[in-house]
Order: sequence, then structure tokens, then C-alpha cells
Amino acid sequence: MSTSSTPSTAWEEPRQFTVPLPFEFDFMDQRPLMACSATRLALGHDNQVYIYSLPTFDLVRIVGPEELSEDLVSLQIHGQILVIFEGAPKGCSLHFWDLEDDRSLGAVELIDDWFFVSVSSPGRELVEIDRRIREERPKHPTLVVCSPQGQFLRTYTLQRSAVPSTHHDIVTGQAQRSLTDGMFSEMTISPVDWAWCQTSMGRTAVTGGADATIRVWDIITGECRLVLMGHYKSVAHIRMDATRIYSLSRDRTLRVWDRQYGNCLRVLNPSLSYTDGLSSLELIHPYLITTVDFPGLPVHDALEISTWDPISGKLLHCIGKQKKSCPGPTLRGKTRTLVTWKVDKVSKENWIEVWDLRSGQRLMSTQTGLLEGYVMDFSFCSQDRFLMAVVVGQDEKYRLKVWDFGLDNSLGEDLGSTNEKASDSVAEKMVAGGSITADTKRRSGKKGNFIRRLFRRS
Repeated sequence: MSTSSTPSTAWEEPRQFTVPLPFEFDFMDQRPLMACSATRLALGHDNQVYIYSLPTFDLVRIVGPEELSEDLVSLQIHGQILVIFEGAPKGCSLHFWDLEDDRSLGAVELIDDWFFVSVSSPGRELVEIDRRIREERPKHPTLVVCSPQGQFLRTYTLQRSAVPSTHHDIVTGQAQRSLTDGMFSEMTISPVDWAWCQTSMGRTAVTGGADATIRVWDIITGECRLVLMGHYKSVAHIRMDATRIYSLSRDRTLRVWDRQYGNCLRVLNPSLSYTDGLSSLELIHPYLITTVDFPGLPVHDALEISTWDPISGKLLHCIGKQKKSCPGPTLRGKTRTLVTWKVDKVSKENWIEVWDLRSGQRLMSTQTGLLEGYVMDFSFCSQDRFLMAVVVGQDEKYRLKVWDFGLDNSLGEDLGSTNEKASDSVAEKMVAGGSITADTKRRSGKKGNFIRRLFRRS
């Protein structure tokens, strides 16, 4: 089923503004990296990570060369923990940063290339501890790290005490000291044979492997509870909710499994025509989103994005000729959306579009403001309120462009010409390696005045 391009009559245009960034644009540079959560935005460029608080967009921290030793290659935010992926000649390292306490939690070195490593954060759920006790797990912020080459699944838990602690590996029986001041290695499950992807919830982690199997693990005891078989090629992506497991395989099928018993409930086919294109799978409750890359098509038309009802197995909508997508803001607290990026192959104009996942309607279509003719990959992300993109203007300067979908759109009001002065101040503070937040608020006297100076209408 194709999507509708007619905007919804209930649609309200989001407020737009821009935030000046200190990055010097260069066609030869890697695109800036982005990751966001409900309260933080992390931007990575030139081996530095700039952390902003939301919704005020105050710069609160620069993580620089003193903390980072290798090449910055990726950023992920899981709850209050920022994971900074650093490349290395042999393997990679994961640097953990506590966004709440604004401090380093140390680093873990792995033998894998960084793009093979998967990290997840178990969502909290009520689990059975024994026959008489049920409680919410995990109790503390937890990360699950999967190393395909190391063939292990390992959990790290954030604890407030900085007192060194010793834990025992359930497989080897060897004592392990905590790797960081606040992140403790709680459990190592090994061997986990070439698991290319993983997801987690409560006390459960699910891995998808090169051997076409899906394995369900208890990350408290280390036990493998289920082995799901049905795919005949490697499993590339895995997702999970309270009752189901979803797996996307290179055999061109998407399977829906019962989480408790392991029965295969449905087999879906994201595309009958693609061959070895790279695919992805997202769970934007209550929808499944599959993305198929057609390698034979021009880069402007390569992606086909499909929305599925996982219960009925029905294909709801299909969006073609896109370059990239990500989950979008939640409108009016209930409307789930998808954001896509497309490039006009004739004019080379870049467009950001927002789609209603329920109706398939295109709610917004706007030019990104990218430098004319600049069609390389660019960065964008969203959370419940803001859609954010790093753009390069015609003046060849980086800016953060923001679309505010919140009910209270007061941030963008009364924006004046003083924005350029604020931008210069930001750059000076960046070079000095300090935070602009406290100093700027002292000068302005009121937090609202600082916001008005920093933002500018598009």
C-alpha cells in the first residue's frame, strides 16, 4: 500500500529555529555524529563530543582529547549513559559517559571492528525472581554489550558507589574487578557464537546469529532459555517487546515469534525483489518499520521503507525513493511519526519529511537548508518533542536546525539579531574548553533571555 502525500487537516506547522555550531565545515570531513535522548543531545566532530541539555539547548560539556584517545566513529545514548565508540587499529573501545552526573565511567576495549559491536539497554519490566517474588528489573541503569568476535554477551551496571567491587564470571568462574568507577561487569555469557545483533528487556537478552538462529538469554543466571529456528540465513536485526520477538534475516523474511514459548507466529516478506541489499528493522510501538536498500538503484532512490502491523501481518504503508530514516517526534502525545530524508536527483535539493505512521500521510515536507549541491550523508535525529539536523548553509557554516513539535512552543519567540554575538561567544567558549551555561545566564540575568539570544528563526 502506498502512502498519501496530502497533509493532515489537523496538522500544525512546528516552530523552527537554528543553533549556531562551532564546527568548521570541510567537504573532506566526516559528517558530524548525533545522538539524543529526552534530556540530552550529543554532537561528535573532530574527536570531540559536545553535550547539550534539552529543551534549553545549553552547552553543558565538551568531551575532548583528554578523555578520548582514539578516532570517534559513533555515538549512542541509552537512558542516562552516552556510549562513545572509538575506532582503533585493532578492534575498538567503548567509552561510557554518565549524562546525569556529567562524568566519565571509563572505557572497555574490544577486539571487534566497531560496526560489529551491538549495545542495548534493557527496558524495565516486572520479572519473576522466584515462584513467590516478582520485581522490576533492572534495578540500576544497565547496558548489554555483544562482541561477535569475542563471542560473549556482557552486562554492565551503573552503581553510584565508586568502591571497587569483585564479581565472578558464571562461565569461567574467574573473579573480575570492575572496569570503571561506576560501571560494573555483572555477567559474562560465553560462548555466544557470532551474534550479529541483540536486544534486551528486563532480565532477558535476545541475540541473532550468523548461524540463522535466535537465542533467548537470562542475563541474571546466564542460561540460554530458548533457541528459535526457522530462518535459513544469518539474522541481521532483532527487536523485542513485552510479548513478541521480531527478527529480520538475510533470507529476505521478517519473522514474529512468541516471546514466552518461542513459536513462530508470522512470516512477513519486506520485499520480494531485493537481493543482497542492506536492511534494517525498527519497532515504533505498535508498528514495525523495515528499510530495504536496493543496491542496483541510484543513491537517491535506494531506500524503500515499509510500515507493518505485527499482529495481523498486514503491510500498512510503503515509502520509496528515500536516503535515510529515523523514528520521529510523538505529536500531541499520541501520534507516532517517521522522519525521512530524500534528495531530488535533478535539482539536488535535500528534503526532510515527517510521516504519520497510522494513516501514512505525509505531514511535513521541507528543505533542509543544506549547501546547494551537497548530497553527502548528513546527520539528523529526533526525540518526542524535537527533530534536529546538522545542516551546512550557503555560507558554508554548520548549524543545528530544530523543528519544535511541542505543545508549548515558547522557545522560538522574540528572536533577534543578537544571535550572531551569541554564536561568537559560543565559539570562544568552545575553544577554551569550558561550559557556556553558567556564564551566559549570569550575563543575561534570566534564562529566557539567554534562549532568545541563542536561537534564530529559519
